[in-house]
Amino acid sequence: MQVMRPGTKVVIDDEIQATITSVAIHVGDYIQYQCAWWNGDSRNTEWFHENNLEALDKRKKKIKIGFHSE
Repeated sequence: MQVMRPGTKVVIDDEIQATITSVAIHVGDYIQYQCAWWNGDSRNTEWFHENNLEALDKRKKKIKIGFHSE
C-alpha cells in the first residue's frame, strides 16, 4: 500500500492549498488524509479522500507502508 507522506503540500478540490497532517487507513484499504490550512487567522482541518487531493510537487512520490501479514 502506498500513501502520501504527512507534510506533503496539496491542493484540495482545485481550490485550497493545505498540508497533510495525518493519514488514516480504514477497512477495505480506504485511505483518508487529514489536511490543515489557514483561512485568515483561523486554522482549519478536515479529512479528505485521495481523489480530492493533488500534490503541489508532482515529483513527490508516495511512500510504501506495509504490515507484517503482507
